[in-house]
Amino acid sequence: MASRSPDNTAIYTDRHATIRDKDQAERIAKKRAREHTRHEITVHYDGPGRADVKPRMMLEVSGTGSSLDQGYYIDTVHHHVGDGYAMSVTAKNTRKGRKRA
Repeated sequence: MASRSPDNTAIYTDRHATIRDKDQAERIAKKRAREHTRHEITVHYDGPGRADVKPRMMLEVSGTGSSLDQGYYIDTVHHHVGDGYAMSVTAKNTRKGRKRA
């Protein structure tokens, strides 16, 4: 089961009544994390800056004609001022077809 923290980070809860020790719990948690993140897509954008773009906003990708054409939740935005105003954005989402919690 997944929920969201106040900073929009996914929190996954998995109940196992037979966990015997901390090492086993960590192994199970790492396995579950790998299972969840293998379906995740990360996109990066570098281009002209927009002051209104912030983390947790939606970045819409279109025009590729592939499964990449979808919305992504922005994780980080770095604004750069130098020879102009630019930004770098990192955003993530799950692959199409996978159920979202």
